[in-house]
Amino acid sequence: QELWKVDGVVGNAIPSATVVGDRVVVGAGVGRGAAPPKDAKSNFCLTLTESGGQPGYELAWTAKPGLANYASPLVYEGHVDFVDSTGVLHCHDLKAGKEYYAERIDGPCWAT
Repeated sequence: QELWKVDGVVGNAIPSATVVGDRVVVGAGVGRGAAPPKDAKSNFCLTLTESGGQPGYELAWTAKPGLANYASPLVYEGHVDFVDSTGVLHCHDLKAGKEYYAERIDGPCWAT
């Protein structure tokens, strides 16, 4: 039985979601082709909730489109790292989603 789902996820949905506490971080990418719908989600964080005994979620934040391609987000000490296939690492605050920095790593990244 499905308890809840997230609609509007666009781009590469290859990376596995990363779960830490009551947070679920999803990496995706906008992908190529037509512009995504206005309410599309890509690279976002959910806060898991419960109301009246029913599980659910709230969208905590979204990051800029096109950050993650294939690698699952990495969460460590309150930071979320997204890395794209060209080798750019984007570091965000886990709770608020604020981007701390973006920097190029040594090369492309095609795996977590």
